[in-house]
Amino acid sequence: MLDEQGAPLPDAIIFVANSEVDGAEGLRVMDQKNKQFLPSTLLIQQGQTVRFPNSDNIRHNVYSFSQVKSFELALYGDSRAPDVNFNKPGAVAIACNIHDQMRGFIFVSPGPQAWQTNQQGEAMIPDTLTQASVWHPRLSVNGTESVAVSIRPGSHIVVALKPEIKPVSRTLGSRAFGIWRWTVDGIPAQTGIKNNAGSEYGSTDTLEQRPAGLCATR
Repeated sequence: MLDEQGAPLPDAIIFVANSEVDGAEGLRVMDQKNKQFLPSTLLIQQGQTVRFPNSDNIRHNVYSFSQVKSFELALYGDSRAPDVNFNKPGAVAIACNIHDQMRGFIFVSPGPQAWQTNQQGEAMIPDTLTQASVWHPRLSVNGTESVAVSIRPGSHIVVALKPEIKPVSRTLGSRAFGIWRWTVDGIPAQTGIKNNAGSEYGSTDTLEQRPAGLCATR
């Protein structure tokens, strides 16, 4: 899989949208090490459970505001946090409320027909697969949408990515942890996403108003 510049696209998910749910069980793991989620993108099936161990010597507070799965694992260190079950398909943006540079994604596939590209943008998919959907956090502004693609044997799948949205400033001091301003490649973001007050992101927004997938850095 390639982006529009011809560069390999790792951690993209290719899946069959109308795949039957097979009631998958089993435990998956997204670790926290060196203030990063490992792996940064985790592919699971609907119905599976994820454990979030903390391999750092500092505490983390893992959460998600995503519609597919909203949860919070309160501040913890080497103690074990509760496992989280994901019973709806779709993309879930994961973050740490203490270390805002920590961002990850869990993609919940509706069934077993799902594949994740490696660092070379490659994935082993059936030769008979001609139609599928693709998800990647930069395929949409909110990081949750997928696109339908046609697949031809021996050819590359090429997708167009959105500019990466990066936060640039934060002011501490309020219960909501201050003020957030969002940019796209250094330009004030016009995301088209509305916050809880009905304003478009790109203006000043509190932590509690931010959308899933948009996180600040320290």
